[in-house]
Amino acid sequence: MMYQVTANCARQVPDSHGNAQRNAEMTGAGCAPDAISLCSIPWAKPLPFTATQMMASGNINCEFCSSSTDTKWKCDDCNLSLCGHCNNKIHTTIPALFEHNVQEIKDTRNKEGEHTKTFDLKLVQCLQHTEKNGFAYCTSCNKSLCTDCLVKPNQYDKLSEIVSERMEQLKKVKDKIEEDLPFFIENIDKLKTFKAERQAKYDEIKRQVIIKEEEIKDSIANKAVSLIKELDDWWTPQSDQISKMEETLKNAEEDLMHRKAIIEEVFTSEDTTSIFTAVDQVLKELPIKIVVEIKKPESLRFSTENSTINLQVGSLMKIPELRVVDTYKYDATNKLAIVNADLHVGFDESNTTLNLFVFTKTKCYTVKSASIRNKINDITVTPKKSILFTEIGTSSIIYKHEENSGKATFIDIRPKQAKAIHANPNDDKLIVGYMNHINLLERLQIVMEDEQFNVPNVITTNINGDICVIDTTNTNWEGRVIVLESLGKFKWMYKGHNEINTEHAFSPRDIVTTSTGDIFVSDGKSSAVHVLSMDGIFITSIGEKEGIQNPMALSIDHEGRMLIGCSNKLYVVDIKNN
Repeated sequence: MMYQVTANCARQVPDSHGNAQRNAEMTGAGCAPDAISLCSIPWAKPLPFTATQMMASGNINCEFCSSSTDTKWKCDDCNLSLCGHCNNKIHTTIPALFEHNVQEIKDTRNKEGEHTKTFDLKLVQCLQHTEKNGFAYCTSCNKSLCTDCLVKPNQYDKLSEIVSERMEQLKKVKDKIEEDLPFFIENIDKLKTFKAERQAKYDEIKRQVIIKEEEIKDSIANKAVSLIKELDDWWTPQSDQISKMEETLKNAEEDLMHRKAIIEEVFTSEDTTSIFTAVDQVLKELPIKIVVEIKKPESLRFSTENSTINLQVGSLMKIPELRVVDTYKYDATNKLAIVNADLHVGFDESNTTLNLFVFTKTKCYTVKSASIRNKINDITVTPKKSILFTEIGTSSIIYKHEENSGKATFIDIRPKQAKAIHANPNDDKLIVGYMNHINLLERLQIVMEDEQFNVPNVITTNINGDICVIDTTNTNWEGRVIVLESLGKFKWMYKGHNEINTEHAFSPRDIVTTSTGDIFVSDGKSSAVHVLSMDGIFITSIGEKEGIQNPMALSIDHEGRMLIGCSNKLYVVDIKNN
């Protein structure tokens, strides 16, 4: 009897009497670790071979009668090798097998006429138990098998043992799965939670970005509308005035041209009567040559400096009209400050004296002079009219000029080196810049520091509370202007302008602010005073074209005029903002 078993089911194979035998499922204990089923295995029979293998071996018995070795036929449907007797007398006489494909086994040769290489199939080893020879071959698994690999259907104890082993293996796998499954479930839940949190964060940030985008769009649009309105307010009155003037002049022109045409027509006419008619028409009062005075408009400047950084359209700035109204010859112009409406203080570097002076329309007069013996770095006047100053060098002392005793110590900030000094006119705070730092001193207590300076040589404040500092970066007095908010937060920086600093680097020496918030900075090497807006945007300048050479000290008097000290000259500049 023969069984052919596949991984899923066993085919029915007729026995030697032509009766279809029942299917039998079978387990291959040694076929593979995971109990792979066997296929096409004849029990207690040699391995089935292909036609070529049969020809090569020459020792294959008929698989019907098991006695004849003259196997010349092969039934592909039954997968059996037959001798001539069994094929002719048995196989072909069974009606159920009439349609089977039976082929004669022939000696197969290759294209070159050589015999196929022969093998001794008795020496084929079991792939599972290499110490034993193969007994059968599984065509589905492509493995040669020995008797230890095979279990017959009637070997119930063996089959039961195999089934138990497989069930135990399945149980262990199930237990392992149940042990490991919570790990994956837990981590999946964690990933879901993590993803949900990150998705929510992403959505929230994206929402904020979109809102900010709309706000910026609205802000820029509103800023543009505001700038255009400001521009319209500047231009519309001028345009209306010019249009009215233009209309008046145009009417006068047309009247005069009409009268001229009448007179010329009379000159070419022979009609004497036309003379009297023309006289009545043209001998009227001629248009009066009155020119309407057009008020000079304030100059404007549009700048896009810092507009990208600040996300603004730009800035529309009024350009002040700067005009030198007086020039004085005076020596104490290296440092300047105003004491009161009429009294000024200046430092004479050549004589190292501190001078109190006044000036008239024609001359400067020194009221009082005191020897300082050292060069002054910066000077300021407190709201109580006390004159404070620092000296060039490594001194830690802030000095005070007293009317009777002269130079006296106001405060020693040792070990710091005192540099810039400024008394805020709006309160009792004294701002002191020292080497590498800037501090705000109130009642002698340091309440604010910043680490971003090199040598803060000059300090002032603006109408909005900004702290404006000249920070010198090298020994050639080259430097920059740094502006901080009132609490010390960095706001902006100015390093000169390409229209001015073409030959020399920006070398700021003094800085003042006006009642409108404009900032004036003297640039000694370039012989110019830079005018900046409160946002640090260059507006205009005054300097060499106006005869000002090497400006050093700056001061704003009680009338809002700017004093510029240049070596031994003092310039008074009128500032008109219209």
